Order: sequence, then C-alpha cells, then structure tokens
Amino acid sequence: RNNSTMGNSESTPSPPPVAPVESTFPPKNDFSWPENLYVETRDMGALSFLVYTWSYVLDTLGDSIPKKDRFTIQDVIKIIDDNKKVLQEGKHGSDFADDSKTYESLQLLKDRPEGELSLEDFDDDYQTKELVYGVGKDDFNKRITVVFRGTTNSLAFRSNWGTNLDVAKKSEPIPEVLKGKISGTKIRFHEGFHEYMNNKTKNPNDDSETTKKDQIFSSVKALLKKHPDYKVYVTGHSLGAALATMASYYLSIDEEIPKPVTCINFASPRVGDSRFLKAVRVLEKEGNLRHLRVVNENDTVTVAPTVGFNHVGFMMKMHEAARKDIEISYPKENESWGSWFGRAWDMSIPASLNVTYDHGEYRERVETQKDEIEKLDLNKMYSDPNLTGFE
Repeated sequence: RNNSTMGNSESTPSPPPVAPVESTFPPKNDFSWPENLYVETRDMGALSFLVYTWSYVLDTLGDSIPKKDRFTIQDVIKIIDDNKKVLQEGKHGSDFADDSKTYESLQLLKDRPEGELSLEDFDDDYQTKELVYGVGKDDFNKRITVVFRGTTNSLAFRSNWGTNLDVAKKSEPIPEVLKGKISGTKIRFHEGFHEYMNNKTKNPNDDSETTKKDQIFSSVKALLKKHPDYKVYVTGHSLGAALATMASYYLSIDEEIPKPVTCINFASPRVGDSRFLKAVRVLEKEGNLRHLRVVNENDTVTVAPTVGFNHVGFMMKMHEAARKDIEISYPKENESWGSWFGRAWDMSIPASLNVTYDHGEYRERVETQKDEIEKLDLNKMYSDPNLTGFE
C-alpha cells in the first residue's frame, strides 16, 4: 500500500549510509589458537556426533546413570564401557556396535595430553518439544563449546522434522552493533530454526520469559565468569549445524562474550536471507566471528532450503575417499558473476542429489583429508583478501 500524497512536501527520510568496515583479522589477543584447521575440525566433529551418543545413553540407561552436575570424558567412557552390552542390545544399538565411530571419537578426546574435557550442561528433558544442546569445557584448549544435536528420528521425530520443514521466514531487527554497517532494518531467518532457538523453554520451573537462547547463554556466561580467558566455540551436525550458525551469530553480537566466537559445523542447511549473510560478513570482517561450514560432496541437506536463503562463512567441501583434495570458498561481497554462478550451482539441489549418500560420514572424511586440512589455518584464511575480498 502506498501512503504517499500528491503535493505532500514531506519525503521519507533516506536510510543512513552504510559505513565501510575494516578487517581486523587475525584477532588481536593472546589466545593460543590450535596449530591448524584439522585440530579444530577434528575436535568439533567428534563433539557434533557424540551429542547424539550421549542422548542415546541417557535414553537407554535412564535413572541408572549417576546423578551429577558434570561429567568428564572419563566418566562418559566408563558409563558406556560398563553398560556396553545393554547399549548394544537397545534401540540405539548401532551407535554402540564394536565398529562404530563412537569409540574412535571418545578415544580421540580421552587421549589428548593434559587438561580435562567435561560436559558441564546438557538439556534433553523436553526434546519432543524443544532443541537439545550441551555445553562442554576444555581446559587444555581453553575453550567452552556449545554443541547442538541434529535430527534424530528415534527420539524427537515430530519436533525435529517440524522444525526442519518450517521454511517460512521470521524477521527480527538488525542489532545495534550492526546498524549503519548493513542496509535495511530487519534480518530474516528460517522460521523453524529461529523458533527453536527463541521459543520459551518448556520447563515449568523456568521463568515464564526464559527462551532456549537465554538458557544457553546463561550456562556459557557462568562458565566464562570462572574462566574469563577461555574462547567460545559452537558446533553441531545437520539441524544442529543450523542452530550452531544462529547461536554463533547471537553470541558474536553479545558484548559479554569474548571475541571472536568460532563456529565450525557439519552439514548445515541454509539459515537466513541475504541480509543475514551481510551481517555475518561484517562480524567476520571485524574479528568477532570465525565461521567454517564443513560440507561433504553431494550431501543434499546442505543445499536446502533454496529460494531466499543464503549460506554464510567459509565452506570446506570434502570429496569421497578416492579424492584427497578439498575445496575452500567464501561468499565475497563483490565477487564476479562467474564465481557467484559457480558457487550457486555447486550448492544447488540438482548438483547435489545422491540417494545413496551417508549424511553422517563426516568424521571419516575429516580423517581421510587430514593431510590437506592440516595445511590450513582459519585465521590465515580470513587474513587472505584473495579468499575473502576483505580490505
């Protein structure tokens, strides 16, 4: 509807100009970053899939698990080892089969030198109605990691798939820290993911206004209060990757969270519109966010939804075992038409259809591509204007 009037001398004020943003990578702090991208990707991959495992342990063993506020990785391994037969015979038995990747991931985390890895918070109490997440503390790498569980048909089919398929868009105002840096007034998100993150919690003991995002942030900030020199990581697989993308955005605009926030996720669908892409790009350029989206070739989940949605951050695409190379790309602000079209086709449904593909085959490919990923460093990738277009 047009509200303009003939002869009206007043005109609609023009939006403020978009201010240029200078790049501030590498991050200017004393934090000791992992030696290469493989180390970060390996650890986040292990956590992204172990969050499923812990859910299956809780579902199978129930009240027989000791009541504790926190579990070390040694606690988790002991619970699984002590109950291996019961777990293998339960409805989630395939995750505990002798050849399962579960044990490799657990061993990987157990064998790291020094330090202690612990699960400080885990919430699946209302998983048939809301998202599932865990918060871990890693004293060796000085990081606090939020990990979101992906879709699991056996535990939360209706809730998870209702969220995945709710592809309408939900708007929220551009946050104050980004005003004047991107155009427009609102950012639009995938409604299902947005509601999962921002809905009120279902726990009747929570304050009536508490959202899942509030709950997660409260847990993270409580740990940061005890460990102010730690960095925040966010990860997840599939639906969990989409939630990780949203959470890392919210964390990176929160002034109480140390920067940069790092998101390394696996098999993520698209989450937001073109303005969300611009917002994330500004946060990355300012050194507030590091974002890596790990994608397996022909994983159809990673190319949905399509119209009006955009991927953000670096993409690292891994191929089948026969190919050892990996592809790195970034959605530059002023990329050429040919580059844009190539990326668009590469991440389209026709180019990614593969009915025989295992959507969970991410840890395997990270190990297959280890030598190539070890050559990469995420901070150096952000510092390369040829990759990002940052000036």
